[in-house]
Amino acid sequence: MQSAFEQFLRAHPEWGAVTRECYLAWSQLFADFLRARELSWHQARRTDLQDFQGQQQWAPNRKGGLKSANTIYQGMRLLRAFYSWAQAETLVQQNPMHDWILPRPANVSQTLLSWQMVQHLFNLPDLGSPKGQRDLLLLHLLYQGVTQKRCLRLELHSELPDDPTLQAVTQRYLSSGRPSLVMREHGKLLVNDCGQPYETSEGLRQRVLRYARVLQCPNLCARTLRESLKEHQAELASRRRNYEGRPEENMGEIS
Repeated sequence: MQSAFEQFLRAHPEWGAVTRECYLAWSQLFADFLRARELSWHQARRTDLQDFQGQQQWAPNRKGGLKSANTIYQGMRLLRAFYSWAQAETLVQQNPMHDWILPRPANVSQTLLSWQMVQHLFNLPDLGSPKGQRDLLLLHLLYQGVTQKRCLRLELHSELPDDPTLQAVTQRYLSSGRPSLVMREHGKLLVNDCGQPYETSEGLRQRVLRYARVLQCPNLCARTLRESLKEHQAELASRRRNYEGRPEENMGEIS
């Protein structure tokens, strides 16, 4: 199965290294399951895959807990895509997962960051280094609602959200951070540690995760930052309405 699965991964060059590693690990779990039943992946039936799904729902993860519903969902989606590919490549006659509907798990509401946590996050990157200046710009872009995919496409002269702090952070990065990273000009705004444009959003995600560990905020991601900004803006607007007509009083910081 491993050889066929590697062919399948090569058919998806858009997947990053971390994604491939996770998918390979899941394929190994399925291969071990089939080996215990003395089956090859060509012989797997729908009932075998259903049993595998049930087994994984109760199998411990690396930390000893149960796998999340989203992990199981992504793993089974992977196997469905693999068997669809294998059937298209005539490697199997029948797809055991044909028409198998996998309900998407309900989104678990993510804890938003308070205003103070966001400010603490922005203080984490080392502004004395070009990489820290780039990371701070990335965090501000995500906070202002720029998606990771759009971050990949940003050019030097791309229009950015009209935010004074973001503009100041961008100017610092363009004047001292980026020139120290880029060896050969290419026009992209955000560059990796080697000065090259990021090819996939996985590299950007890893930068965010680095600060999530320091902040001890495992749910930190682009969406968390984006939704946190909306919450902060709504709270500030509410305070402004409450203090309308009372200019002598201070609205205070967002808490």
